[in-house]
Amino acid sequence: MQINGPSNINGPHQIGRTSQVRQTRPTEQTQSAGPIQDEVEISSPAASYIQQARELPDVRTERVEAIRQQILDGTYMTQEKLEGAIDGLLDELA
Repeated sequence: MQINGPSNINGPHQIGRTSQVRQTRPTEQTQSAGPIQDEVEISSPAASYIQQARELPDVRTERVEAIRQQILDGTYMTQEKLEGAIDGLLDELA
C-alpha cells in the first residue's frame, strides 16, 4: 500500500458506472410466508438493568414537588445534607 501526502494529489478520476440491480418478482414462497415481524434481542446485562428498573417503586410526585420547591426557595441545601452526601460518596468509593 502506498500513501501519498497532500502534495501528491492526482487529477480527477473517472467514476465507474454503478451496478444495476435487477428486480425480480416475488415468488409464491415469499408471498405465502406471512407478514414480516421485527425481533429484538436484549443482552443479559441490559435485561438485568431493565428488570431492576421495573422493580423500582413508583415516583412519589408529592415528595419531588416538595424538594423542587425547597430548591427554588434556597432552603434545600444544608450543611448536614452536604456532609451526608460526601460521606455516602466516600463510602461508595472505598
